[in-house]
Amino acid sequence: MRIWDAVTGEETRRFDWLVGRRRFSKKSRDGTPVNVEIRTAAFSPDGRHLVSLSTQSTARAWNAATGDVCFTARGCQFATFTPDSRRILVGGPPGHYPYLRFRHLSTGADYGTIGPNAGKVLGATFNPDGAQLAVFYADNCIRLWDVVTRQLIGTLRGHRAPVHSVAFSPDGRRLVSCSMDGTARIWNVDFSALLADSPIDGDEVRETTFVWRGGRRHFLAVSKPRRYLAIWDVASARQRAVVPQSQFPAAPTFSPDGKKLVTGEGSVLDAQTGEVLSAILEANTGILVADTAVREARVSPDGRLIAAACMTQIVRIHSTANGELVSLLSAHEDRINDARFSPDSKRLITASADETARVWDVESGAEIAVIEPGCGALTAAWLASDNQRAILLSRDGTAIIWNVATGEQVEILQHEKGIRAVDVDRAGRRVLAHSIGLSPDVTVFDAFDGKRLWEDKPTRGLVVAARFSPDGERVVTCRARDTREACLQLRRADAGELLLDVTFPRAMADAVVSPDGETILVSFGDSVQLLDADTGEPRSAILPLDGVTLRVDRSPLAFSPDSQSFAVAFQRYGAVLGDTLGSRYDHLEGHAAEIRQIDVSPDGTCAVTASFDGTVRIWDVATRRPLHTLRILDAESPWRPRPLARFNADGTRLLTTWGNTRATVWDAITGERLVVLEGHSKPLRDALFSLMTRGSSRLPSMPRLESGTP
Repeated sequence: MRIWDAVTGEETRRFDWLVGRRRFSKKSRDGTPVNVEIRTAAFSPDGRHLVSLSTQSTARAWNAATGDVCFTARGCQFATFTPDSRRILVGGPPGHYPYLRFRHLSTGADYGTIGPNAGKVLGATFNPDGAQLAVFYADNCIRLWDVVTRQLIGTLRGHRAPVHSVAFSPDGRRLVSCSMDGTARIWNVDFSALLADSPIDGDEVRETTFVWRGGRRHFLAVSKPRRYLAIWDVASARQRAVVPQSQFPAAPTFSPDGKKLVTGEGSVLDAQTGEVLSAILEANTGILVADTAVREARVSPDGRLIAAACMTQIVRIHSTANGELVSLLSAHEDRINDARFSPDSKRLITASADETARVWDVESGAEIAVIEPGCGALTAAWLASDNQRAILLSRDGTAIIWNVATGEQVEILQHEKGIRAVDVDRAGRRVLAHSIGLSPDVTVFDAFDGKRLWEDKPTRGLVVAARFSPDGERVVTCRARDTREACLQLRRADAGELLLDVTFPRAMADAVVSPDGETILVSFGDSVQLLDADTGEPRSAILPLDGVTLRVDRSPLAFSPDSQSFAVAFQRYGAVLGDTLGSRYDHLEGHAAEIRQIDVSPDGTCAVTASFDGTVRIWDVATRRPLHTLRILDAESPWRPRPLARFNADGTRLLTTWGNTRATVWDAITGERLVVLEGHSKPLRDALFSLMTRGSSRLPSMPRLESGTP
């Protein structure tokens, strides 16, 4: 652990965790040494001390000036300074810490306890003056404690899942809590009462902090990605429309006449304008009118019907013409993972986590057969062209061909590394199987008897995606040869003959062939491109998505039947800036990957988000628009990325790291790189400014407390 001068980039102090190696080193049960890493660290509010947490659940307090160890506490899961910088609050598992315990910073002596704990403690936060403590537990509750009297003030109940972050407003009168139940709740601390309970567009919020702006109270929270469907014209390569989707998968399907587009959530759109013609879902909620959320919706091959597999045990069949309910299929005892029509649209097969598949008559809604292969939960199912053979895929990687009429197993499809993905051609004659990321092999089987037709076993490259063309005569495969190179291959479906091999100097996510067989649509994750299916030459420039394509079983790419349009399902990652009165929530979107960390400048005018897409974005809180995008991606780093960004005390500097051995200081006003801090031999887990940073024009009046929660 090191302290640096943020202006010159010089190292001013180094802290060695393994001082007295024999005393502090760890060994496993078999006697081999265990690698001890520092998980996180935080300055005290006065900047004179540090507290660090290791991967071995050990907290250690340090003198920031001399590097001396003040005290060590073992079995800790979190540690945080009191606002007066005189004590540290530590906590851990109930077996080690039945109470939260204060430790005196100078001597390490016990300074009293708070509790007893009501189960496992997930974290704790002081209010700005240190008089109250909010502790959140595994029982979904937040308990407020008086730090002076050590008495329980009140219990905040209402979250339906564990709370993972809590923050006080600067005046200490309000508290915002973010939970895995998908809500952010604002509480009145004086009365332990709920002020606002607002699900942020159904997003799961993960981290929160308060900001000030114009006298109004706001909070910033990381949210789950928001999903969209973009419709493009092939000839002009221009985008026609972008349609917001629910939080559920949104793989698109065109109707046979090409005039309508059915989304994965069951909405029917105009394929030209993106206008919603009919919807199974209530607007912007992702909730079915009468039942529950849709897991995925599929259109029948004749284009007349939509089968919506719900998160419960039902399938709703609707008309694509007007969205009316045609039939309701209910017999499974656990959630339905897949629902697909037969090639002639007369049958429907469902695969469920209850370890069964069921075949239904579409017109009458009657159950025709129950399939119990005995291989665990089923994730996908198909019907062959004769409606008498079913292809089943289980979660354990087993693929089976089943005779629906006799109820007997026909064949188990064997793959060297286990089958993780299967595709069946539109006619239901062939089955394609591969194991994503584990093996370069692709195998094609006969759908009736399970006979192996051909297999592709290259010497290098992992399979990213493999699919049949719409006519079932070709197979398109995407492979990742290494982190900087990928290839697309096109083969004949009957014999495996190689027709096309194109190499790209970047990673690929998916590819589909147009119905006329002349064009291939390739996804690079954050962009797409059209290629000539005969030569592999580009037919368009690389088209940016302002997001990243979805990773779902079905392809997020789809052509219209006339090959003149295509649709792409993608998602945007961002954060939510919310008003604590519950009157306004705005999304800060633009990242192409998950956001790992957020921070706000002390004056509340700017926010910063650090993402796994390799960028850090600085946002204007008033306009909700990005001011600067800083590129922190280090493609040469062999370490696992841990993007991070933090403001200094006056908001003029920004500290970032990609999770390698270097950290960078930027000018937060201009976005200019100022200095690079180098010297660590292993990847950084955390980095932050002291509250007394050189070059700061002033200190914040209400400094935000840095939590030591791992």
